[in-house]
Amino acid sequence: MHPHRYKGFTIVEVAVVLFIVGLLTVVGSLSYNNIQATARNAEASEQLAEFGRTLVKYKANHGAYPSTTDDLTDEYAVTFNTELFATGTHYNLIYCSAAPHGSYALTAITQTGKRIFVKNAESPSEYKGSLTWTDSNGSDICNSVLPGSSIAGPAGWRKSGEAPVGWRPWVHGDD
Repeated sequence: MHPHRYKGFTIVEVAVVLFIVGLLTVVGSLSYNNIQATARNAEASEQLAEFGRTLVKYKANHGAYPSTTDDLTDEYAVTFNTELFATGTHYNLIYCSAAPHGSYALTAITQTGKRIFVKNAESPSEYKGSLTWTDSNGSDICNSVLPGSSIAGPAGWRKSGEAPVGWRPWVHGDD
């Protein structure tokens, strides 16, 4: 006669299964978050490229790029999904130009902290220079991407202490 055996799992088997399930959950969550961040950065890059195309249209109609963001009205107004770009960072979205405004650069910091730029109708690129954009002034940021340029109008986000805090009028958010 065989002794009576209980059917079921041992505590070690249950612990191993729970560990594996937990590990798969963590890996899946990290992968999902990375995919989401990559997609959001790609969308931010595309919106920056669209802004560049608007500037090219402006130049075609006026002979030069705008000297200031104050000129970005009516058909040249730019609309962004402002949720893609960093807030609380003063220089998160900058239009740079150098007189006589035959070239431009756009710089932006995404919500994930990625620094991207577009210049002279090129494709968006990630900034890999040593300048820390969040601790720099606008002219230094512009010069780091387009030598000889400076900030051509206020940055996109008003920092704390500026009234009102939030996006400047030339950035029409669609969030």
